[in-house]
Amino acid sequence: MGAARKGRTKLSANDDPRGIMITRREKVAKVVEGNVIIDIHRGFQNVGEAEKQAMFFRYLDNANSLESVQEYRQRILELFPVGKGERILDVGCGLGHEVQKLAGYVGASGRVVGMDKSEALIAEARRRASEGSAPVEFFVGDAGKLDLADNSFDLCRAERFLIFLDDPESAIAEMVRIVRPGGHAVVFDFDYAGFSVDVSDQALMDRIRKIRMGSVPSPLIGRQLRRLFRQKGLLDVSVAPHVVLPTYALCKLVDEGVLANAVKQGNLSRADYDTWWRELEMAARTGHFVAAWPGYIVGGRKPAAND
Repeated sequence: MGAARKGRTKLSANDDPRGIMITRREKVAKVVEGNVIIDIHRGFQNVGEAEKQAMFFRYLDNANSLESVQEYRQRILELFPVGKGERILDVGCGLGHEVQKLAGYVGASGRVVGMDKSEALIAEARRRASEGSAPVEFFVGDAGKLDLADNSFDLCRAERFLIFLDDPESAIAEMVRIVRPGGHAVVFDFDYAGFSVDVSDQALMDRIRKIRMGSVPSPLIGRQLRRLFRQKGLLDVSVAPHVVLPTYALCKLVDEGVLANAVKQGNLSRADYDTWWRELEMAARTGHFVAAWPGYIVGGRKPAAND
């Protein structure tokens, strides 16, 4: 690649609109022909064949690399510090990025466990963990019915996970159940009603927002967490807003399947689909791209005997 033109921002690998392997025009053709473009929103509970696995792995690795993701994780640690010897459960752990990181905080005397419903994600998490020395565990399970003893962890955490569940309240109840009295549960999750991108057509922006909200079972879970935590009996419930700032490439990876399905279902015209991605791609090429995925860090303490 030659030198970037003066006044333009050189794209990184994550920002490169060509970095999702197939050009926009080829992918639009696939939509029209009825071929499958993977919908990440609907696929997390069924990560099966190799093509799906590679795409989900890429999404989780790209999200992990975002500065704004690392910022909310650091904020969680500031709000709910982790110490030596503690027992931590990460619900919906994906590839185990944070499980391995937290293992360094708890040390050899502690325990960090990652749980996910996807066998493919857990298998990859185990493979990656085997290349290091961190004493971590992973298991396949159901967040709404954890096969774990009551009061067995000091901290139970989840991030960007409850939004994909039909019954997030059951998962929260299980998180509270397995935390010891005096221990904590903490979640970061999105509020899809706040999704925004800097585009010229605000009416189209509103339609895209509604399509995204309809693509997940619990699109407003972020704003609901405080109420749900309190209803499950947690005390000292705190709320901290946080905005994730995705790259163009990550937006493409996350939303292309959703919008492709909307085209096939007649909920979005092909012209609007083209217009949306053309404007976002141009914004990325010129260094002007801005998108926001707002969410909330919400945590609370399980009552102890002296409360």
